Amino acid sequence: NPNSAVLLNGEKRTGISFVLIDEGFDTGDILAQKEVKILPTETAGELHQRLYRETEKIIAYIIDSWAGSKLDNNYNRYNDYSNYIQLFLPPKKQNNYTATYTKKLQREDGFVEWKKLLKANSELFHLWRALSPWPGMWTEVQLSNVSKSVTSVKKRLKILKARLEKEEFVIDEVQLEGKKPVAWEQFKKAYKVYAPLTLV
Repeated sequence: NPNSAVLLNGEKRTGISFVLIDEGFDTGDILAQKEVKILPTETAGELHQRLYRETEKIIAYIIDSWAGSKLDNNYNRYNDYSNYIQLFLPPKKQNNYTATYTKKLQREDGFVEWKKLLKANSELFHLWRALSPWPGMWTEVQLSNVSKSVTSVKKRLKILKARLEKEEFVIDEVQLEGKKPVAWEQFKKAYKVYAPLTLV
């Protein structure tokens, strides 16, 4: 996910590019580009939605300008968009040698050791932003005294909501594997967190 990658890299800006389709993957000539500022607390999912809405606003302008340029080089009905995006007519060649690629996220990429969650800082918050909503940030906890027949069992704990407070990562909502989402404070009371990897 490109949105996850820009957040993981700590970028302050990202953008939208409209390219012509060719035989490669995103290697066609560029029709238009728009730079977008990344908001300090938005997640990859929220950024994706915002970029989608920005695309909806300008797609008609790009198509209209592209079609109009085939008829008349000075054709541009949407003059109010001229400062909004960069339009390239004729389309601009990409420099495929300087292109960067991102890897596809796997479910395992969301794993964070329990000990790291206890020493949470702003870096962990930015990681949570990049991994939200998928694959999501999660850890494993050892639950003790689950039943009379089982002394302990390892479960996945997903961090659903979090925030940054005075440069510290604060967990707001979690979901234990097989359970409904609950507030972090409620979860701690129910399971009484005593030590890393052990919930009694």
